[in-house]
Amino acid sequence: MPTLFLIILLSSVVQPGFWWLLAIHRSLWLVTLVGVVRAEFLRTRNYGLCSGGGRR
Repeated sequence: MPTLFLIILLSSVVQPGFWWLLAIHRSLWLVTLVGVVRAEFLRTRNYGLCSGGGRR
C-alpha cells in the first residue's frame, strides 16, 4: 500500500499529531528499506552460489 494512503487512514483512526505521523512514516519507511536489503542479500547470495563460492 502507498505510504500516504496509510498515513491518511491511520490519522483518521487516532488523533493526528506531528510525532504520531512521523512515527507512522518512519515505520513504513523501515518496511521498505528491509525489502531492499533483503533483495540485495538474495542477489549477492545467488551470485556467490553461481560463481562457485558455495563449494568447499
